[in-house]
Amino acid sequence: MPGTTGHKSFKKVRKNILKTILSILVLALVAVCAQDMQAKKKTRKSTKARTTSVQRKKSKSRKGVKVRNRRRSSATTTRRVTPVKPLIIRGHDSIVAPGARFVTFERPSEITEGLDGRVIALWPSHGYYFNTATNGWSYQRPRLFTTLEDLFSHTFATAYLTPMLENAGAYVMLPRERDFSPYEVIADYDGMDAGEYSIADGRFKWEELPDSTGYSHPSGALSGYDNPFRNGTADVVTTVPPSNARHASHAYWNVNMPERGHYAVYVSYASLPNSATDAHYTVNHLGGSTNVTVNQQMGGGTWVYLGSYDFDKGMQVKPVVELSNISSDEESMVSADAVKVGGGMGSVSRSLSTPGFTSGKLKANEGSGIYLQSAGMPRYVWQPNMGESDYKDDYMSRAHWANYLAGGSSIFPDTLGLGIPVDMAFAFHTDAGVTHDGTTVGTLGLYSTDDGNPFGNGSARSANGTLTRNVHSAVVNDLRALYDPAWNSRSYRDRKYYEVRETKMPAMILEALSHQNYEDMRRGLDPEFKFILSRAVYKGILKFLAGRYGTPWVVQPLPVKDFAIHYTAPGKYRLTWEPRPDRLEPTAMPGYYIVEERLDDGGFEPVSTVDKPVYDVEIDDEAIHSYRIIAGNAGGTAFPSEVLSLYDNDHKPPVVTIVNGFTRVAAPGLSKEGKGFDFNREPAIAAGMDIGTCGPEFNFDEYTSDWGASSGTLENQTFAGNTFDFTTEHGEPIRNAGYGYVSTSASAYAASASTPADTPVVDLILGLQKTDERPGSGEKRHEPFPQQLRGRLRSHRAKGGALLATGSYIGSDLLKAQNDSTGPVPADSIFAAEVLGITQAASGAVNSSSATMEGGRIPAFYASTVDFQSRPDRNHYGVTLPDAIYPADEKDVVMRYNGSGLPAAVISESAAGDKSRIFVAGFPLEAVTDATARDLLMRAALKYLLEKH
Repeated sequence: MPGTTGHKSFKKVRKNILKTILSILVLALVAVCAQDMQAKKKTRKSTKARTTSVQRKKSKSRKGVKVRNRRRSSATTTRRVTPVKPLIIRGHDSIVAPGARFVTFERPSEITEGLDGRVIALWPSHGYYFNTATNGWSYQRPRLFTTLEDLFSHTFATAYLTPMLENAGAYVMLPRERDFSPYEVIADYDGMDAGEYSIADGRFKWEELPDSTGYSHPSGALSGYDNPFRNGTADVVTTVPPSNARHASHAYWNVNMPERGHYAVYVSYASLPNSATDAHYTVNHLGGSTNVTVNQQMGGGTWVYLGSYDFDKGMQVKPVVELSNISSDEESMVSADAVKVGGGMGSVSRSLSTPGFTSGKLKANEGSGIYLQSAGMPRYVWQPNMGESDYKDDYMSRAHWANYLAGGSSIFPDTLGLGIPVDMAFAFHTDAGVTHDGTTVGTLGLYSTDDGNPFGNGSARSANGTLTRNVHSAVVNDLRALYDPAWNSRSYRDRKYYEVRETKMPAMILEALSHQNYEDMRRGLDPEFKFILSRAVYKGILKFLAGRYGTPWVVQPLPVKDFAIHYTAPGKYRLTWEPRPDRLEPTAMPGYYIVEERLDDGGFEPVSTVDKPVYDVEIDDEAIHSYRIIAGNAGGTAFPSEVLSLYDNDHKPPVVTIVNGFTRVAAPGLSKEGKGFDFNREPAIAAGMDIGTCGPEFNFDEYTSDWGASSGTLENQTFAGNTFDFTTEHGEPIRNAGYGYVSTSASAYAASASTPADTPVVDLILGLQKTDERPGSGEKRHEPFPQQLRGRLRSHRAKGGALLATGSYIGSDLLKAQNDSTGPVPADSIFAAEVLGITQAASGAVNSSSATMEGGRIPAFYASTVDFQSRPDRNHYGVTLPDAIYPADEKDVVMRYNGSGLPAAVISESAAGDKSRIFVAGFPLEAVTDATARDLLMRAALKYLLEKH
């Protein structure tokens, strides 16, 4: 501490502290008044019950049992036509001025024509709630077709739409937990044992605010009207300018995580009239450090999201979050309170008789009315019915929450709240309705003009109609163009639903599809469908807000394609890829590319931003280097590419090229018992993590009232799908066997005879790749061996190259016509025999999750057994249908499945006895659960394949 503070500085600190305490007292008094006003408002409403009964009926939620087995009739019916009332517009419809910035993330390139600075309140429909009628917890919608709306909406809104909006620069706030991890650790003075909080004084000292100004972690479940953000204290310190950074004060938070994983990070603080508008946070994670700036004049007293990051198991090496008091705001204050990492289990108690009766579910599964209490909202936000109905509280709380966030901002200036300028609200729902003619129920948009009542800032509520038309037309048009030409449109309607009538900013409800209809769910459970629909919603929102604020727009790019790593010289490699055009959006072409790198089992960190689709690297270590590419333009960034990796073995040319041919994502397999999904036989393959499965379906009869009924046995679990990150799992055993390697996407490998240059061995990853059809269009996709790849593999073997190929459908998909007794397709049978050494294959015949090496063909591996993942879990996809594969000669079987004795792996060499050998397995190598067994299997295979090289 330098000795230059003096009496003047002390007076300044004292003055700021006094101002802070006075501000808190004023805010407390205002909050009490607000609660009193809310109570009076409720009393006034109760005295008008009789005269407002008609209006109440209009404001009812779309609750209760929805109409099932709705049939379409060809008969002509007479319908009463209600005269259309003229649209009343009150308020202005001119260009709106944007509000102050809230949270700003450090980015490699500025977003100038996207959603930078916009704040969007977004909620994924319903959730788990407490049913006062039964004194128990329940979901709001039925379990159908392996999911239910309460979870299914997350798989669109949270998994796809939210990151798309964030990639465009928006700050997205959710009234439900976005992190599906069962773990959460809170670091605070009053936090968990697994969390640590410390402060370091610089020129100015941290001072503790009075009680009830900060977070305190409850010793048990939250009950009654408990607000954890009013049970503790927060710290404040006077700011120093950037020129005086050496005298800065700091706060540090660290956590002891029970499991390595990808976790959301939240902070809390106290908002004061003299709070800094640029509080500087640093999040330290496995991929380095990310800087985030927060305007602390808004958002105090709740969890503020700072992004999701990879963290290791145990106490982190560096503090997870750091905060300094460096600010461009003179004589302002920076506040430090708590940090939360992860999602966690439900912590709110609800019961008429049993204390501490929590949901027992993931917080992410709970409804808004439950979550918002734990997030520090006032009672009138999360319990507007004062305990009479949690069901109503859930849907009503979403609008109250959005308004409370915006209260006191330019969006809703004449009321109390957190001062966050929420630009719009979006409710993602799915609907009911059944068809029996193979058609879809389709998409409906809902909004409210509320008899012309303006928004909180005086602008016209007719903007709700503009927003809804933008989004609805984008969804229908994109789905018809890219997925199902016959996707049904239910148009859009002006209705007084609470979620869109009560919000004081533009808002809409999207009923994306019918969760009750089999044909809708065949599409809706498909991750490709989810991506297309969510991207259409993002584009509709982008264009609406651009029009509202009079700004230009550019659509963010699609992920790049044809990614490959090439060996160019000793220790030198070149990364190449191609942009993926969006045929519906000419503005979506990339203007730059972010190259991210990961060393061994660390995290991804940006290492360069380039203008062209090429990047050269030089390696001088023993680490596995993994890469992914993120395309960007003025409108934002795309989702990352697949992950490729390399290992440089003493600057020698690589021996193996790993080819990633596992690109499939899919809905659960279709049932053979009727119309439905067989999750047990073929689980869904999510793009990343499956967060929406409730349990297997058990009713496949479409003419019963509970068609599609499913169990709830998996509701507290999430499942890994296709992570697009399997080259490292193959690369590690290759490195351990003493060989260098490069990797490439299958599309890039197939496209050119020299991309990358031939290596002695090709390791083809096929995972769960198999041919399927896109519902609606019938277009084939995900073929394991497209014609171009077949030609490339033939060429490789003709040149004496060896082939290692593993996958769960490696033979059965290729020979499916033969297996279906429709007769083999000659070209398929010839390719299978000549290139893979397989003459027959059977899928579903194996009831085992292990295989044992037999015979003396590969002596080093004789009698060794490997176990592979048979069911999906949080860490890996499951192999439920390994292939039994048969060679022409029985002696070429080198592994058999335990129990059945069916052939699991075969080897062979060309008739001429040259260098071209193959090792093919009917289970994916990356699914082998034990790393030592994976090493042994790879070492044995490479020993055989390279024996004549």
